[in-house]
Amino acid sequence: MAKKIQFVEEVGGEAIGFRFGLLAQSFTEEISGVSINEIFQRIASGKNIQAMLFYYYGGIKAYNEYNGISKDLTIPMVSEIIEEIGEKKATEIYISSLAYFKTTLPEQKPEGSNSN
Repeated sequence: MAKKIQFVEEVGGEAIGFRFGLLAQSFTEEISGVSINEIFQRIASGKNIQAMLFYYYGGIKAYNEYNGISKDLTIPMVSEIIEEIGEKKATEIYISSLAYFKTTLPEQKPEGSNSN
């Protein structure tokens, strides 16, 4: 079983949590309308900041759900949270969160490669 990946950051005097796993993936896919693999591809391209906001949205919403925190969450709110914690911390959270997916997503081989 994959280990949960969780972070808590102080934003405007309030603790904001991120929890990455299946529930976060579900929320990310729901708000974005695409698969988590597509989100990762868009983030990797460096051209789609919206994909990154969707990803953090899923993590925050999952944290709230697991911890019984009942409050609305919108993409503009996520944007403000990420701006508040800063690019460096947001990047650290993203990179660390990938550990969950490395243990749960099947390895994808490039097209044309042989599995001999």
